[in-house]
Amino acid sequence: MRVVVVRQQVPEAGLLQGGSHQAVDERATLTFWRAAVMLEECIVLRPFPAGNELYGYGVALAYLGMRGEQVNTKFEAWRELIADIRALKLDSYGIAERHRSLRVP
Repeated sequence: MRVVVVRQQVPEAGLLQGGSHQAVDERATLTFWRAAVMLEECIVLRPFPAGNELYGYGVALAYLGMRGEQVNTKFEAWRELIADIRALKLDSYGIAERHRSLRVP
């Protein structure tokens, strides 16, 4: 028996509405939110025996870079953000906003 997997490409939210400027803004918003969720999950759920914060930081940076977003990559700039996530002071939307504040012009 042969199994064939077919992947259908689905456009990101906002791209179907037609407004290209709006689609770009929505795409950037989703990008920062997704990076925020990845960072938050690594810090809060602690899936690894050690280094969860550093791993989450690396994953978030890699994802943002892959999506073309330039952010401050120095760990010191992320230290307070990571401490706030660990203390459960921020939700994923707050983390995404802090990510956006680290944008490099």
